[in-house]
Amino acid sequence: MKEVVYCAAVVAFYAFFYRSVVKRWGAVVQPLIDRLGMQESHSTREVEAVAKLTAATVAQLGFAVVLIAVTGVGTRDLVGDWTRVDVLVLAAVLGIGELALSGLLCAAIVVGSGADADPARGGAAAWLAQGRGGWMSQFRATVRIAPRWLAAATVILYVSVEEIVFRGVTLTVLRGVDSEVAIAVSVALFMLVQVFNMPSLRGAIFPMGGALVVGVTHSIIYTQAPGVLPLAVAHSTFFLGALAMFSPPAPAGRMH
Repeated sequence: MKEVVYCAAVVAFYAFFYRSVVKRWGAVVQPLIDRLGMQESHSTREVEAVAKLTAATVAQLGFAVVLIAVTGVGTRDLVGDWTRVDVLVLAAVLGIGELALSGLLCAAIVVGSGADADPARGGAAAWLAQGRGGWMSQFRATVRIAPRWLAAATVILYVSVEEIVFRGVTLTVLRGVDSEVAIAVSVALFMLVQVFNMPSLRGAIFPMGGALVVGVTHSIIYTQAPGVLPLAVAHSTFFLGALAMFSPPAPAGRMH
């Protein structure tokens, strides 16, 4: 029963609280945004995207802290012993491999659907355009206009907390059930939350494909060797690469 309640709480946070409340949290981080002066050289929409993502990162971190406190997950369950530099380097390489595999998977889905050859449906470009919308647009805006330290801190902290929630806490809470079931539930939750706040299901295919690859791989690794640090490194490498791939080239003559 507690496993069901836990899963419902995760879905509720990302589906309702995250979507309905976090978008109003821009005011919480507005003093920081004002201090950085981004509104002087960038559009209001871009600055608001940075504020929302920063607030969302703080909110997700708070949610993870609450989950850890309520579930009683120990620090050792989350940190593990994986602090060797060579392991972290291999984790970064893993992230690159996961990005390549998820890209291949998503390309197969687009081609298999026939959308790439159907002008009436906008072709593959329409899928990519929709994939750049929603919460992905907030990440792209942050990487594009925010100071490098803020962009790096926001992206890395956000995906690292995802590892804590969907691998560290979720798999620990579900360890009383069959390991294959626990992995399946963890991956299903991770894929489901990718849909929220995306402009369309087609646009969500790309983050869902990435979530499938990352979720399965990281869940299997975590069940064999608990510790989110190398998984966070792999996920950060994966996501920064995905942002680079999904970001359209800057207009000619415009420098950032």
